[in-house]
Amino acid sequence: MPDSNIVSFFNKNAEDLQTQRTSLKVEIYGVKIEMDVYGKDNTGIKDFLETCLRTASTSSHASAK
Repeated sequence: MPDSNIVSFFNKNAEDLQTQRTSLKVEIYGVKIEMDVYGKDNTGIKDFLETCLRTASTSSHASAK
C-alpha cells in the first residue's frame, strides 16, 4: 500500500482532529494487530504494517507445519 494511502486513511479516520487519534484493528492470517496512532506524524506506518504482515505470514506458516 503506498504511503499516501496510509496517511490518507489515518487523517480521514481520526476520532478528533485536535488529537488526531486513529485506531486500526486488523486480523491477518489469524494474527490480530491493534494499533492507536496519535498525531499527524505517520512516518514509518508503512514499514510497521509491512513488518506485521511478514510476521503474521511467517507465524501462519510455522503453525501450519
